[in-house]
Amino acid sequence: MNVSKNDHSRQKLLYTIVEFTDGIEMVPTIWLSDDKKSCIWPPTKDQIRINKTIANLEVSRNEDEWPVCEILKIFGTAQSYKTGKEKLKMAEQISDIDSASGTEYADCLRKSRHS
Repeated sequence: MNVSKNDHSRQKLLYTIVEFTDGIEMVPTIWLSDDKKSCIWPPTKDQIRINKTIANLEVSRNEDEWPVCEILKIFGTAQSYKTGKEKLKMAEQISDIDSASGTEYADCLRKSRHS
């Protein structure tokens, strides 16, 4: 997969909030493929290392070492790590609402309005 490193239009929006088959995550925009349908992912299961890699906008010297993951949905973009984390939390809540039944959603709204 060819990840564009010199795309100036994407450099301003450093992070993208994406949905994978196993969850929602914030990734550096430079990890996305040109068509934004997939992205590379660090080949580690160490969540602390993954978080540092994301925060530091790291890219492997050899992209072939990083697996390519399919993107199901893009929730948004952010100019900073902090803003990206805030948008990630919102995306996770939206995703929870989308997966809740109509009754659960109505109950949630009722509780939040009366709190």
